[in-house]
Amino acid sequence: MLADQDAHAEGVFVDFMGRKASNHPGPAVFALRTGAPILFGSAIRQPDGRHLFDLQLLRVDDLKEVTPENILKVTQAYTSLLERRCGSIPTLVLDASALENAAARGNENRFVKNLRYPSN
Repeated sequence: MLADQDAHAEGVFVDFMGRKASNHPGPAVFALRTGAPILFGSAIRQPDGRHLFDLQLLRVDDLKEVTPENILKVTQAYTSLLERRCGSIPTLVLDASALENAAARGNENRFVKNLRYPSN
């Protein structure tokens, strides 16, 4: 289940790179209901074209109830993992025009989906 997609107004708003971002609550609700951990994964392209896969375990078994507060806590936790991952890759950039266009539409709090690698 992907957790890094823009959920628009229906999402849980959490901090991401200094802005509020809408993220789907589904992974948090699923983890809280079942006690299953969240496995955060990312693939990082290497200079030789291969990919390095990084997996991190996010445990939620200390949270016993599905409450709005716990959903927010878990959603923020995995969004923070994504933020740290994005910040640790110097070649990964945010498409600033997407952020500016969202702001112009009045959607400045929406998650910026346009992450890309520079062409050079």
